[in-house]
Amino acid sequence: MSTLEAAERRVGEALARLEAALVLRPTPERLEAEVRRLEAERASLERDCEFLRAECDRLRRELEALGEHARRLRETIGEAERRLGPLIEELDELLRS
Repeated sequence: MSTLEAAERRVGEALARLEAALVLRPTPERLEAEVRRLEAERASLERDCEFLRAECDRLRRELEALGEHARRLRETIGEAERRLGPLIEELDELLRS
């Protein structure tokens, strides 16, 4: 592509952008419509945020409950090991004799 062709292409692209800008230039009606659209989108996002906050709180409570459950299970396992350990050793001794 020659320099002249490249320059013509760039001029054509610039004209197309200018034409598009003129067609899409903001009018009061378009601006009002865009404001309404953005306000609706904001309201939707605020609802989503509220839902996500509530879900986060619920999951945090569930995680805390699961952590407490895991702690109790560890205690129970520890107690079972303390009780069964000597019994297993005694059974081993009996089986060896």
